[in-house]
Amino acid sequence: MPDEKLIYRKLPKEEWGRLKPIFEFLDAFLPDSIAATASVVENRAGGIVGLQMVQLVAHAEPHWQAPEYRGRIDFLRLYNLIEPADVSKALCAPGLMVVATTPAVEQMAKLAGYTALPGTVWVKDLRKKKEAA
Repeated sequence: MPDEKLIYRKLPKEEWGRLKPIFEFLDAFLPDSIAATASVVENRAGGIVGLQMVQLVAHAEPHWQAPEYRGRIDFLRLYNLIEPADVSKALCAPGLMVVATTPAVEQMAKLAGYTALPGTVWVKDLRKKKEAA
């Protein structure tokens, strides 16, 4: 196995179903190929032995209020208008995320029922593309 040739390639949408067993094993949501891109590593027999995915995630941002109306706008009423009622046909993971960059945004996220996750948010600006180390 150490000297086995591995094949790296982008998975075409026609083969998307090959990912289903992996996502079932991971107990994870398999997004539609419209909302994601996957690259795979295959062994000599054509089995997927590695996977990397980039997928769309719905972000509940930005939020803005005109300064002269702050304190008068009901944030939850505004927010609840956009939260989907039916996620049974979701193209991407049936959930929302928000990056809380200020204590005020953290408070809004708590009010809207979000749960803080462990870890740190990392971003990569693809307009400033450089080779990874």
